[in-house]
Amino acid sequence: MSPFGKRSHEEHVSARALVLTHTAAPGAYTNINVWVAIEAADGAVSIDLTLWPDAHDYAGVVGIGRWVPVTLDKLGRAELDLARVPKPEEIAGAIAEVLGGPAVTAVEPDPWRVELGLRYAEELIAGGGVTSDQAEAIRARIRAGI
Repeated sequence: MSPFGKRSHEEHVSARALVLTHTAAPGAYTNINVWVAIEAADGAVSIDLTLWPDAHDYAGVVGIGRWVPVTLDKLGRAELDLARVPKPEEIAGAIAEVLGGPAVTAVEPDPWRVELGLRYAEELIAGGGVTSDQAEAIRARIRAGI
């Protein structure tokens, strides 16, 4: 806290947001306005139209109908908590490792990264391109940390 009893501009509050609109069209590299329902740590819910310039980097991971970790700025606007959202290439690397590709560095499992990684992987698994044993190995690898 600042000495004046108000949050400094550098402090952010952790929350979660339900993505209510599409985050990016495939191949779009532009700033995206996204409607989100924000649930603060105290349970208060608000709605926000927020600008997520990095949303295209998380296509397939962050999407409509998904809860994602956010931080709230001093005005209550939601920003993706990028440290807790895996990029598709991080998840893809773990999946490729299970399928015989090069090993990728596992990181300490974070509940948000694991949940979002599993949701991403389930879409791939549902496509039928992997065996049931491979699917279980993919889930286990993601739970180990991505």
